[in-house]
Amino acid sequence: MPVEFEMEINVQTSTRGGYRDFIEKLRDRLGVRFSHNRPALAVQEEPPTRFFDLVIRTNDHSVRFRLRMDNLYLIGYQMENGQWLEFNNETGVHLIREQGTEFLGFNGSYNMLSNVAGLSMEEVRVGFYNLGYGINQLATSTTWKIRARYLIGVIMMICESTRLIPISDYMATNFDNSHGTSSDDYNNYDNRNREGQIQPWITTLVRAWDAFSAALLRADAYPDESFQLRRNVVRLPPDNREIRTISQAAAILGILLGLCFRNSGQRRFPRMTFDEGQCFLGLPLVEVFSVSIDNIDGEDPGQLYGTITVDDGLNIEYIYNRTSSNPESIKPGQNASLTGPSQSILAIGNFTIKLLLTDMLGNSGSPMRGPGVY
Repeated sequence: MPVEFEMEINVQTSTRGGYRDFIEKLRDRLGVRFSHNRPALAVQEEPPTRFFDLVIRTNDHSVRFRLRMDNLYLIGYQMENGQWLEFNNETGVHLIREQGTEFLGFNGSYNMLSNVAGLSMEEVRVGFYNLGYGINQLATSTTWKIRARYLIGVIMMICESTRLIPISDYMATNFDNSHGTSSDDYNNYDNRNREGQIQPWITTLVRAWDAFSAALLRADAYPDESFQLRRNVVRLPPDNREIRTISQAAAILGILLGLCFRNSGQRRFPRMTFDEGQCFLGLPLVEVFSVSIDNIDGEDPGQLYGTITVDDGLNIEYIYNRTSSNPESIKPGQNASLTGPSQSILAIGNFTIKLLLTDMLGNSGSPMRGPGVY
């Protein structure tokens, strides 16, 4: 499928103000509607049908990136030799249709990228020098570790910055070219190492983008209802500011995720061109009906304790939480006695179920752990 447009930025000749202007222009170009005076992306589709290209240059190299217009997901890039590389996906079908496109060998999730890069997210540095150096590396490198490391930087400095204003502000602060703009300056490790790291508040905010977007769009669909955001773990510097109201959420959103809500009553807005099969009627939620314990270290019964949590981007909810002093006696094939959650779990975007369960062995009293993330 052809791309609908392309934009370009030369990192090496850009200033902090130029970077800010580029991110703002990208928001304006991608917005197809508005909510609370913030632009919103086209309604998300599966499979996706709308794409755009972003060319990022230095004076030495350039890389062409392909992104989805409905959610700003990076799906792949073209090296300087013309080779297209695409993130692995669940279907195994290429979204980039150019001849000779190859899968990278890993997907575009932050967990996968950080594992391949051999770095935690908080160890990745972002800024003028890291972005420029990263483009030079991505243009030519065939090493998985290098590719993953600098793809994290591109996603943060372009995709997340476009989505969320506090992140673009942080990235702009680190877009400081005062130590020189030559190729040697990019290659200077000290220049790259003095730039800021991806801080924990950033990764927390990234996970909440879809939920905050949904809150604004749902408020539009149900104008007669009063909305208060769910309790959440987002805390913004410098004073650990919380986001609890619709207006507070609108103030930090650079552009909204392409979601659609509709109610069963009279339309408030004219019919849009998108398929209403993509629209939510009400708020989609997650319900965990049961967790079956198929094997408990070969014991019958075993003594189960530990935690099962669900992270929906806004908050982490416990659905099982037992201490070693209060284990549950359970036989293989039985269901664990779920104990939560304390509030509803959103199914707007991705959610993660994490299990950290332990069998307290009867003879030695030593635990055997069985962690898992789904």
